[in-house]
Amino acid sequence: MSLVTTVYVPEGIVISSDSRIVININSKVNETLERTSYVLSDTSKKIKLLDNRFGISAYGQISVKSLPVVEHLEAFEIEYIKPETKISQIPMMLIEFFNKKFGEINTIFYLAGYLQENNIQIPHVYLVDVRQKIVNRLNTINNEISYSASWGGETEMLTRLFGQIQVKGRGDEWQIMERGTVHYEFMSLEDAVYFSRYLVDVSSKMFRYQLKLQSVGGKISTLVIPRHDFPYFIEEND
Repeated sequence: MSLVTTVYVPEGIVISSDSRIVININSKVNETLERTSYVLSDTSKKIKLLDNRFGISAYGQISVKSLPVVEHLEAFEIEYIKPETKISQIPMMLIEFFNKKFGEINTIFYLAGYLQENNIQIPHVYLVDVRQKIVNRLNTINNEISYSASWGGETEMLTRLFGQIQVKGRGDEWQIMERGTVHYEFMSLEDAVYFSRYLVDVSSKMFRYQLKLQSVGGKISTLVIPRHDFPYFIEEND
């Protein structure tokens, strides 16, 4: 399991993830097939910097051919990414690479970075579904740049935290309480870093106090892509 969060604000883009890997073992007990889950690692890397320009992270099926998907991105970078490659070209390159090499895999990528147009750095944030061959640019509404946050993978806790809820009133009446509005267009890059890591951290802590598999955990890794500077990583102990 994985949890990946992407926050995009005017000053930059932030990608964070947990580092836990959970494996499922199927066994037969009294002719009944049972699945047992184990935490294999709390130090797995799920975010990569492509060509020192673009950030990419994976969730869903994060292991292919006994290696983490992120490790296969090394070969992808060598084969596909050139100095002239634009971020808008990469989503279809990812789909081509992984389908050609591994066939059908259930992996979804967040891809983020900037494309210079008329001397202006334009942010691009994509969700790339390899199996379904679907590319969705997240940070535009009606062809206008928008700012928000997105998360994928083990999102149960964040759905509870940010989803719409109903509160019982008098009698049989129920009152709908909308989730609070976050004004990402006014959020600083520093706050975006904090918020992105908070989303992973709160999910990990909520799982810890429930009687269920703790599928989010380990160190939190963060890639920061400033609008006018070089990308850099923040690790748990920084």
